[in-house]
Amino acid sequence: RDPVELRRAEELLGVGSPRERLRPAQRQIATAAALFTRTIDVLPRGYELRPIFYNWPVAATRTLGWVAAQALHECEHHYSDAQAQT
Repeated sequence: RDPVELRRAEELLGVGSPRERLRPAQRQIATAAALFTRTIDVLPRGYELRPIFYNWPVAATRTLGWVAAQALHECEHHYSDAQAQT
């Protein structure tokens, strides 16, 4: 398997103790955060100001920087949740 392959949540919650089942999920979240960071790092200067339509919390035009900040927050939030359960 590709080392950065992301799997569905159902595949990550296999057999074993709760701690054993969370380890793959934690690795997946860390991988997603790393890939996200690398993607943001290679965007041209000023790209974060580009408008993008986003439908949360209400449908509105946001900046790519705003969307990126929300995505990063979700990575941190879910990783923290997984860490708290081990």
